Amino acid sequence: MIQPSQPGRRTFIAGSVVLILFGAVHVLAVYQANFTTQPDPKLAEIDAAAKAYTVRLGPFSPTAFGGIQILNSSYSVLLIYAGVLNLLVLRAASQAGRLKAITVCNVVFVGLLLGITILFQFPPPMLFAATAFVLFGVSWAKQR
Repeated sequence: MIQPSQPGRRTFIAGSVVLILFGAVHVLAVYQANFTTQPDPKLAEIDAAAKAYTVRLGPFSPTAFGGIQILNSSYSVLLIYAGVLNLLVLRAASQAGRLKAITVCNVVFVGLLLGITILFQFPPPMLFAATAFVLFGVSWAKQR
């Protein structure tokens, strides 16, 4: 069944795709650190210290590096999940007249991500978050 075009639908899809790309690029950057050596000696020293430092958690002794990696990996998975979930619920939300509500949730979500990247002054994710924020914002404006 072909669905009629709804205002803001295309920019919602574009914002969702940006979230998926954001997650994919992030996971590649994170895991590149596992297979390459750090060229900056100071950063190599920090990596070595994080890999050497262990935390006692009951029967487990994860490294600080592992803790950083799990947080990074979780961030990537969350971004991909949010983008895919948006695309999966798009048709049902549109038919039920709830696309605007989901769009607002995405505006808040990527707005928080954007705020965090601005706070910590980290440009690569800032660019993705800003792009998604603009796309979801335009989608929301078109649905008003």
